[in-house]
Amino acid sequence: MNNRDKLIKQLVNLYPELENRIWADYYWGALFCEIHDGLPTIGMYPDHPNSTSY
Repeated sequence: MNNRDKLIKQLVNLYPELENRIWADYYWGALFCEIHDGLPTIGMYPDHPNSTSY
């Protein structure tokens, strides 16, 4: 189950009257750079001058 479906399921659990009345028109997913402690990596890579991480 993707995050979109999990979110809709949680909303319906909280507000049962929304079942079959809400949906996601679109959703976006992407990889984000994180290190082992869950914090994002922000900055440039010295070996790759044309790339940046946010």
